Amino acid sequence: SIGFLRLRHLPEAFSEGIGAFFDHHWNLQRGSPSQDWQILAQLPPGIQGTIFRFMHTDAFSTISFFGDRKRDFAFWAFLLRNCKIETFTEGDHIVGLGDEERRLYILKSGKIKEIDGQLTVLGGHRDPKFFRRPYHWGEGVLIKVATGKKRHSKVLTKASSKVEVFVLDIEDIENLISQDEQIRDNVTNYIYEETQLYVAEKFRAVSAKLCKLAVVKAQRDFREAQLHTDKRIRPRAEGRLR
Repeated sequence: SIGFLRLRHLPEAFSEGIGAFFDHHWNLQRGSPSQDWQILAQLPPGIQGTIFRFMHTDAFSTISFFGDRKRDFAFWAFLLRNCKIETFTEGDHIVGLGDEERRLYILKSGKIKEIDGQLTVLGGHRDPKFFRRPYHWGEGVLIKVATGKKRHSKVLTKASSKVEVFVLDIEDIENLISQDEQIRDNVTNYIYEETQLYVAEKFRAVSAKLCKLAVVKAQRDFREAQLHTDKRIRPRAEGRLR
């Protein structure tokens, strides 16, 4: 972090002092679930957002509707003020299957496991998926903010180790969208793309079902036609051919 402060053209003595301060408190609070958060709180407000961005830019890099991750200071200051940190131990449920999506989760540390609640074509369960930072989930909160319609989680999200997550509640997302025009436009585009994918998925599902029904009906009609065929016609037809 001292190298970063030097790149910001801050005085050498100040940069080294900040580095020593950070290292000292990091060692004192090691093992605390949010030690970096507590250290940041003790720094001057003007530098908190800058250090927070330097430490966690990658964690937020997967959120497309936030736009360019190298956003201005106000954006990172907003995240610093409003992001909450929640800690989970291995096996804890973070989001349950069918839960309403009212929060955006950003993985800070650890590993999570997602178990898809939908069955495969053969009626079995899909293999769980594992994720590490950078990863986020809970985009359904955007649907709620933009349209008022609820969206429920289709996967069960569990902690696969000790996990820390940044959390933005629905009220935080509403405030961010109302304050930032670029993010508001990005969210609109995101919802449009999600709607298109949803419609396409439903169309494929209905088409597959209709095709299956059509095949079953064709097979049934064919069998019924065979049963009603007068087999006595065949010998007379063969006799006339001789």
